[in-house]
Amino acid sequence: MFSPEIHFLVGKEQYKDRRREIERRQLMQITRVGKLANRKPLRKVAGWFGTRLVMWGLKLQRYQPATQQR
Repeated sequence: MFSPEIHFLVGKEQYKDRRREIERRQLMQITRVGKLANRKPLRKVAGWFGTRLVMWGLKLQRYQPATQQR
């Protein structure tokens, strides 16, 4: 059998391992939430930019160069 000190030290290490795992999960959850929160402004900018490109393309399709006068 192991001595009580060994049981105590094993329990202490197991507690540290559980705390590290909880902290790791919390960090993963925070980064996941941060990634989702930061995408909304990017989507707005991309949507605005896409709309502007389409409008510019429509103007270019309607463009008729002036005839050259000689």
